[in-house]
Amino acid sequence: MLSRTDEFIIALQDEVTYARKGTDKALLLSGGRLQRQLGEHLIYDFETNISFLFDDDSPATLEIENTIYECFIVASQDLLVQIATRSHLGDYVEKARLISNQSETFSRLLEKFEKARKDEKLARDRTNIFSVAEDVFIGRTRELLTPAGHAAFPQYSYDSENTPNDAQKAAIQNSFSNSLAIIWGPPGTGKTTTIARAVEAHLHAGRRILFVAHANTTVDAALIDIAQQVKNSFYSQGSLLRLGVPKDTTLEQRFPLVLAEKQIEMDTVQLLQEQSRIEASLPALRSKIDNCGRLLTIVDKVKTLERKIQKPEESASAKILQRQKQLQSEIEHAQTQLVTAQHHLKSLIGPAYFTYETVIKDLNIFIGVRKGMIDELGSKIVAQIGDESPEMALDSAYEELDQIMSLTGLNPNEAAKEKKEAQIILDELQVRLKPVKKQITEAQDQIISRAKLVATTLSKVFTSSALEREMFDILIVDEASMVHMPSLYWALTKVKQGATIVGDFKQLPPTAAAKTDMAGKWLRRNIFDELRIASVEAACRNARVSMLDIQYRMNNKIADVANKLVYGGLLKSAQATKSLSLSDNISGNSALTIIDTSAVNPNCIQIAEGSRLNIYSAGLCATLCRQLLSEHPSASIGIVTVYKKQAELIDKILIDCSLQSKVKVSTIHKFQSDESTIIIFDCVDGLGSKRSSLDDSLKGSSAEVLLNVALTRAQAKFFLVINQTYFATTLAPDSILLKFIAAITLDGSQIDSRTIDENFSARSIEIDGAKIARATREGNSSGSLFNEKNFWDTFYDDLTVAQNSVLLASPFVTIKRSRSLVPKIQSLLSRGIEVRLYTKTIDEHSQTYMSEDAAQVISMLQKMGVEVIQLSDMHQKVALIDDHICWEGSLNILSHTGNPLEQMRRLTGSATALAIKENLRM
Repeated sequence: MLSRTDEFIIALQDEVTYARKGTDKALLLSGGRLQRQLGEHLIYDFETNISFLFDDDSPATLEIENTIYECFIVASQDLLVQIATRSHLGDYVEKARLISNQSETFSRLLEKFEKARKDEKLARDRTNIFSVAEDVFIGRTRELLTPAGHAAFPQYSYDSENTPNDAQKAAIQNSFSNSLAIIWGPPGTGKTTTIARAVEAHLHAGRRILFVAHANTTVDAALIDIAQQVKNSFYSQGSLLRLGVPKDTTLEQRFPLVLAEKQIEMDTVQLLQEQSRIEASLPALRSKIDNCGRLLTIVDKVKTLERKIQKPEESASAKILQRQKQLQSEIEHAQTQLVTAQHHLKSLIGPAYFTYETVIKDLNIFIGVRKGMIDELGSKIVAQIGDESPEMALDSAYEELDQIMSLTGLNPNEAAKEKKEAQIILDELQVRLKPVKKQITEAQDQIISRAKLVATTLSKVFTSSALEREMFDILIVDEASMVHMPSLYWALTKVKQGATIVGDFKQLPPTAAAKTDMAGKWLRRNIFDELRIASVEAACRNARVSMLDIQYRMNNKIADVANKLVYGGLLKSAQATKSLSLSDNISGNSALTIIDTSAVNPNCIQIAEGSRLNIYSAGLCATLCRQLLSEHPSASIGIVTVYKKQAELIDKILIDCSLQSKVKVSTIHKFQSDESTIIIFDCVDGLGSKRSSLDDSLKGSSAEVLLNVALTRAQAKFFLVINQTYFATTLAPDSILLKFIAAITLDGSQIDSRTIDENFSARSIEIDGAKIARATREGNSSGSLFNEKNFWDTFYDDLTVAQNSVLLASPFVTIKRSRSLVPKIQSLLSRGIEVRLYTKTIDEHSQTYMSEDAAQVISMLQKMGVEVIQLSDMHQKVALIDDHICWEGSLNILSHTGNPLEQMRRLTGSATALAIKENLRM
């Protein structure tokens, strides 16, 4: 029977194997800016074209102009990534490639488990090494004892305005007293404050703590609370240590003493100064030694050339010529013998004939070998003489000698002496530097060893050598729902007494790419699943679980929905949450608002990678942000979605609207540790979608968790952008999403998405005889919605000003509509503008007359010079002009029937257009 660690090894091997099937992923970066330096590390922020998901602190390489630099990922969100490197890349990096093997972190953890299995000593002591880990994973707990002279009950500080509630007190007591404590902390229930107070209690009891989380942002947020909690005691004593690079400067600005670099600087200030003085003098010495060496080499070259010129007979070339003459003499002598032998051969018969025949053969070989030797010696002469004569080479050497003497001020007669003296000094300094560096390294080790609390990411526990020999009493794990179980298990080998697991099993689980059973068992489940407490009922029955049941983050109406659907009525809201409100012209005072896109019924596009795009809802989210920010410019807004490609598209639209810096956009997975005043949740799916990720009837669905995370990121307002009709007709009546909609409707408001669009009039006006569309010329027209009455004039004006390309996606094409566009297309082609049409294959049309119509239109356009690409199962209706203007909606541009309900959205901006073009493979 396989042990737990054996199964971990198999799961990790499966994940690493899956990741290594492809090549390392290269991410294009741009706009890299040096943010700060922390110790040896320089921290850079880069922008990316696509969002990605790499583990914090995972190793990577950065390629800049064919030069490779080692680095690691500090954090990533939206289209931004922060890296740390020991190399100075300059203050600004225009372009770079980030190459990260996603299997690397798992590979390192795999090595740890494999070594533990192979090492005989570890094999004998396995019970001891993994004893705490096994206790935690089977749910075994025991009472924690405190050593004599330390507090036997939890001691922690608080003021009268921030008194812990009863649930928080119980959670702290649980952590303090039990070797396995589970703190169930739904969003906004004061989880980090509770952790900070529990940490203080453990510290007063003389216990050493290892605090870990999966992300740097989580580690930083918790450590800020911990440092504040013990500011006048353990923090001021330098007992808290942050291992790794913080995500931003908040921690180092408010509590610099937690940084290893700051503590090292304080402890080793004289050593660092000495190191700096020594290292500052080394480059000049090395340069002098190199220059002396160059000078001596040139002097030797000059002497050699002078000797060649003065005594040519002693030169190597002269000796080679002499050898050539000797060989030529030997050849001539052999040739004489050859002539004699050939003469005798004519008169001989019998054995003598064969003897002379052999002699002739040997003489020919001898002559051939000697001729080859002469040719080879000739090549050596050419190589030695080169293209220039000894006189010319000497002149060049004199010139080179003058240059280096002028540059360095060195005297050729003293160069050897100066080189020797400089080397002696260099050797002495390096001897002095070695113990200085050793003392600094020892100081670094002492800082970690003396720390009463070390806070870091889980990956650092098994990738950093700094923790290799360190042991702790208690492990505290935050955001435990997202932690891979093998990582947690290994972290538990670093503690002797117990662990406190903090998190919410109603938040997102960890992710893995491998689809094997072992990967599913150990990499896509979390510790709550393993302990069988991943439901409200099971958690309530388990004595090890302490629930924090009062939330302080969200408007009470938002929390009520989560409480009703997810937390079984156990979650209460503090009185103060009623004041967490915001009023606007879209939703009034409502904290919960559904923005229904059913009337527009926008198309959803399936992307090859399995993601989705809904251009209409993406533009709608941007329009909503613009209106909300016009009323509340200081409000924080987050847009979340299930689909990565939709998040990228929204981000690109916000870039073109100059709103990117004011709005966070992300998938729900990457937003879990964040929060905003306003959250907009784009459900994306609609006409053209396969089954939605929010369909909880799908096997392995996490729809409930996704909805809960999206909702509980909001503090004051939550907007749900959704095609209600689509979901009402595709989901089971008892699905969690329909319950979610019903709960929001009960206490919230509903808005037709068309009321948010500005619906600019596109009536043409005459200016100096020129026909100009008003909406086209107004800067705020990007994102506007058009119907069949005002679409065509504006669209035709866009075609008129096209400069490079017009790409049309129209699933259906008819002769009637195409004829009206033919003059426009002919004009475009005559101006050298590329015109391309994407449409359904002819045999996909349901009626014969439609197929015949499509065939005629396609033939006509191809004869004109239009490139026509037929795609099966095509639904999108899009026009891209000059990679800057994008039209998208429900209207078939080449087969429009005049339906007044059909609409098109006009989006402008190169980032938006290029994102759509790339995702639609146009």
